[in-house]
Amino acid sequence: MGRAYPTDDPEAELWLGAHPNGPSVLQCGDTLADAIAESPESTLGADSLSRFGAQLPFLFKVLAAESALSLQAHPTLEQARMGFAREDAAGIPIDSPIRNYRDGNHKPELLVALTEFHALAGFREVSRTVALVTALRVPELSTYAEELESGGCVRCSTSG
Repeated sequence: MGRAYPTDDPEAELWLGAHPNGPSVLQCGDTLADAIAESPESTLGADSLSRFGAQLPFLFKVLAAESALSLQAHPTLEQARMGFAREDAAGIPIDSPIRNYRDGNHKPELLVALTEFHALAGFREVSRTVALVTALRVPELSTYAEELESGGCVRCSTSG
């Protein structure tokens, strides 16, 4: 994160966003963070501005996952805010290798696979997941709830 151009080596991640440690650069040469600061409502939209303030509420990552990725555990929004505040109060610099919280935001993730992709997702009890899927009352999801309930493997496929 934070480079204005790619290297000559293969890269597995491309981060796009307005994070202070490496905001994306727009075609005009300004950073996305600068554009948001200059005109938050026209850049983010009124709804996003009212819900999240003058910040982009996500970091967009494009991954080229040729092999297994590392397991990541992210804090809740409350945990992230408390951890960030605690480390700030302790005087730990943002770029310190011993710092765990580089900002006060949680890191929810969404996976959209463009090709066949196998993933381990979530760690909640299967029964809770089945209850959540069932509560949605979406007929197209009933097969998945049934497979989860029976201990089967939920399979997803993509089409071109």
